[in-house]
Amino acid sequence: GRKLWVLLPPGTPKSVVKPPAWMDKKDREAIDWFLYILPRLRESAPAHLRPLQCVTYPGETILVPGGWWHTVLNLDDTMAVTQNFCSTTCFP
Repeated sequence: GRKLWVLLPPGTPKSVVKPPAWMDKKDREAIDWFLYILPRLRESAPAHLRPLQCVTYPGETILVPGGWWHTVLNLDDTMAVTQNFCSTTCFP
């Protein structure tokens, strides 16, 4: 199925991606990030921290570069196969 991907560039502070007030909420759901945090980032984040968005369709692949924050919203029933790569350069 289709997936909505949101990527935030390296250097984006954790407090921007995961605002403390939102993280402290006990009843938050993953969808809440897309409903409340993402619209604020689109409107008010500095240009160099604005999220990039794309939709992948069945059979497509996406590469998330190292250091990029990302989150995914399944738009349809879907399944995924993921692979993480860590080389010795990731652990100096």
